[in-house]
This record gives sequence, structure tokens and C-alpha cells, in this order.
Amino acid sequence: MQSDRLMRRMRRGAVLMVATLILAGGGAASAAAATCTVSSPGVAFGGYDPLSSAPADGVGNIAVSCDGVASYTIALGQGTGNFSSRTMSNGNGTLQYNLYTSPLRSTVWGDGSGNTGMVSDTAIGGNYAVYGRIDERQNVTAGTYGDTLTITITY
Repeated sequence: MQSDRLMRRMRRGAVLMVATLILAGGGAASAAAATCTVSSPGVAFGGYDPLSSAPADGVGNIAVSCDGVASYTIALGQGTGNFSSRTMSNGNGTLQYNLYTSPLRSTVWGDGSGNTGMVSDTAIGGNYAVYGRIDERQNVTAGTYGDTLTITITY
């Protein structure tokens, strides 16, 4: 019986991302520069147990593809909330979470402002892991939670 109650209290969450491209520079040099695209399926956290004393972690991916070698920086927008505590919602409730640049989850992935970090590379493209964490012991209603962020690649 207790396992039935626990199963009913399990929560699901996902982070959805939208891509935006910004071309840095201008003039004739930009016309010869590489063109890049960015995409992401988001970060899937799976089930969330509000009774657990441990946070729920998830990993997603950002894929960058350029038609030539380019130096670029990948920034993530705040989404709902702010960089210190992003918020997923389902219409009836909210879940606090954040996204990080490394598996240690010590640097919030943002736009470089405040204490946030970005990911930079010089390549034809690559796949970059996004490390997510939902804070533990949040009293939330059952449902699928989501947030939309902007991915900005500057090259």
C-alpha cells in the first residue's frame, strides 16, 4: 500500500530548448565565415520522487554543426525563473531546477552574467552535454513539467 502511494507521488519533468543563432562581427569577413546551426532534444529527468532526500539528475545534449571550422560560444537563457533557480511548470505547480556545464554541477550554464558559465569551442561542431538537477523534497502535484530556454550560439 505504501508503495502505491509512493508511485502516485512520483513526478515527471522535462526541459525543452529552443535555438537562436547570433552571428558576431560584420562586414566582408562575416560573409566568408562559417554558418552554424544548433539543436537540442532537451534534458529528460524521468520520474521525480518528492520524498527522496537526493536531487533528481538528468543529462541532455546540445548539438552544434558548422559548415567550416568556427570559434563559438554556447549560452543558455534563463527560461522561467532566473539563473540561480530556473522553474518548470505544468499549469498547476512548479519544480525548481537548474542546468550546469559539467557533471559536477558546480557552474550554472547561463549567458556569462553573474556566476554563470558558457561553453566555448573551435570546431566544425560537436555535442555538448547539459547536466540538469531538480532540487530535492519539493512538494508538487503529479504531472509533466517543462520549461523553454533559448540556446544562443555566438560565432
